Amino acid sequence: MRPSRKRWCVAAATSAALVPLSASAQDLRTFTIPKPPELIEHERRTTPVEREPAQLPAVRDRLRLSVGMGYVQAADWGTEIAAGGAIKGVQLQSAALLTRGAEGLLFDNGALSLFDPDLKWRAELGDVFSHLRGASRGARFSWSAAGRRQPAISVYGPRRGLANQSTVISYRDQLVIADQPIIDAEVASDRSYLMRSRLALRRVELEGVYRAVRWPVRGRDVSLFAGYTMPGGVTISGGLLRSTHLAEQNDWRTVALRFPLSRHVSLSLERTFTETLQTRTTTSAAMANVTAGGFRLFHRHQFGEFEREYLGLSESFERQQTQSAVSYRAGARFDVALQIASQRTESGLVEQWEELQATSALTRSTTLRVAAAVPDVTDANRFRGLLRQELPGQLALNAEYGRLSAYQHGPFLSDRPRFKVMLTRSWNIGTPTRGAVVRGQVIDHTRRPVAGARVKLGRYQVDTGSDGRYVFRNVPRGDYELALVPAYLPADYAWDGRRVQLALTAFTNVTADLVAVPLNSIHGRVYVDRNRNGRFDPTEGLARAVIYLGERITSAGDEGTFSFYNVSPGQHIVRLHGEKLPPDVEAGGPVERLIELEDGGPATDVEFRLLPKVKPIIFQPPAP
Repeated sequence: MRPSRKRWCVAAATSAALVPLSASAQDLRTFTIPKPPELIEHERRTTPVEREPAQLPAVRDRLRLSVGMGYVQAADWGTEIAAGGAIKGVQLQSAALLTRGAEGLLFDNGALSLFDPDLKWRAELGDVFSHLRGASRGARFSWSAAGRRQPAISVYGPRRGLANQSTVISYRDQLVIADQPIIDAEVASDRSYLMRSRLALRRVELEGVYRAVRWPVRGRDVSLFAGYTMPGGVTISGGLLRSTHLAEQNDWRTVALRFPLSRHVSLSLERTFTETLQTRTTTSAAMANVTAGGFRLFHRHQFGEFEREYLGLSESFERQQTQSAVSYRAGARFDVALQIASQRTESGLVEQWEELQATSALTRSTTLRVAAAVPDVTDANRFRGLLRQELPGQLALNAEYGRLSAYQHGPFLSDRPRFKVMLTRSWNIGTPTRGAVVRGQVIDHTRRPVAGARVKLGRYQVDTGSDGRYVFRNVPRGDYELALVPAYLPADYAWDGRRVQLALTAFTNVTADLVAVPLNSIHGRVYVDRNRNGRFDPTEGLARAVIYLGERITSAGDEGTFSFYNVSPGQHIVRLHGEKLPPDVEAGGPVERLIELEDGGPATDVEFRLLPKVKPIIFQPPAP
């Protein structure tokens, strides 16, 4: 704390409003008088500091549960259940739609996911996806294993609307070397299997996939991909895919170049070759990406030749295709995206496809989301819409039309466009939580407790009790810094500046002590020993002498006294600035003093003795 200074102005006793200033009054100037150090220290110790309230980790988790009931087209009624949040640190996400109609009570679609971020296990139930089976209905459990692996056991069952689908069990595991999944494999009980290998370095990326399936038809897929980023950000990549199902074989090869023209603009060039038993296609494409704030633009122009052999005859023709997508997002209240695709052949036939997607928060309680073909917005097969109206009492009304299933594949009965209207009620439920425990004590260097000190752990804060102890419970996982808050220490203590870095999980229990340093003061005097008796006598004090304590500086008062406050225990060097002494005095002893400051009391009698300079008498011979 720097010593404050008050400004004083001396003025004549007469009122300036009635009597003009005299010449002598106009010469008056303001001057400053330093507040005595003793008064500053007294104010610092006695003035209460207004503390901000302590902030502790939450003692409960939150789970938001929503249940809706209403009408679903092609069923008498439907029930929608959704939940999201955490229970004892386990993250939960769930959504499901149940319908009841002519076929009875049916599970239309839905999924449940549980994830433990500390133990690294995950459980999934319902609609799940795998690279081996695609979209399926079943269950999967994965866990953390040695070598940063994430093994998983899955059960994939038949899904409504698909015939001849058996139930299989699969096991997935990885071989991880230097944090790279060198081999990622999954094998199922029907002898289907998949192997993936991926290597990503600073500039090189390689990936290979081999898949053999036995349902719904036997088939094999082989794909390879490679990419290299050159200095300057230019990327060259290429890939190939061969897919064999029954008697059909498809080959696909591509090579591409990407040029980052600026921070917001990039250009890509691509050459692709596709071949089946009856067709061959060669295409070239140019793509541009533009980003600026909430604006996004993508455009692709593709042209090439298409050859086909049919019933012993062959034909070839040229194709041109363009694809464009432009979107704009204005915060959380509005976003719109327009996608356009067109194809032109040699015969002049043009096929065009457009879709508009928009989401708007019409009011604080009304949200509208629409995806539709343009300009033919009446095409029911391509229209999807959602209107949500928030109501009092955590109620909401949802009206939705379109494909309600999570997986939109034609054979699925639930993928046809349907209408649904639901009245939903939500609850915010407090659930048990878990987290790390960090405790300890704030002490001084003699291990005496310091009460009333504030301890900070990341964004959390707590004050020590009368025994100097503190505790943080239910601390979320993460990296934290443990430290003291200097502004909230008792007036006679300072922080030693040492921090503790902690990496916490839900099961961590840490004890860490922090040290506060008791403060004291150093007092002394600078005097001129005019009678050379080796001690200070009245009137011998030297005012305005300059004294240093490390980087701190002060000057002696009228009686030659000086003080340094808020000094931590330990060894300190007090130094007299000899160059600032009056010309008629000189040092009569050391100008540096080594002080051992204890925490039990101040250091006093730190004296610097000066002597008056003796001017030599010079005898000069008489002038001739």
